[in-house]
Amino acid sequence: MTKFKVVLTLFITLILAAGLFGTPAARSYQAATESKPTRWEYISESVDANSVQSKLNEWASQQWEFVAMVETDRSVETTDKPRIIVDKFQVTARRPVKQ
Repeated sequence: MTKFKVVLTLFITLILAAGLFGTPAARSYQAATESKPTRWEYISESVDANSVQSKLNEWASQQWEFVAMVETDRSVETTDKPRIIVDKFQVTARRPVKQ
């Protein structure tokens, strides 16, 4: 039984030592807060429903990042079953301000 206690004690000691000496140094809070937050510029435009994809591709080629899209103009078609048709969207994108 004493041999078992010695082995168990050594095992626990090794685990604790690996935890203490094997972890990377923590970053200080001050270093994390010293970095400046990213400043963004935004673009927003009303786009036809059929042109949304081409507008997003155009903006992506200019390094804009898609943020939001909201329907702004819609109509209701009442043939057999009423259905909503979205005609326009307000599309918004952003990119970091070059400093």
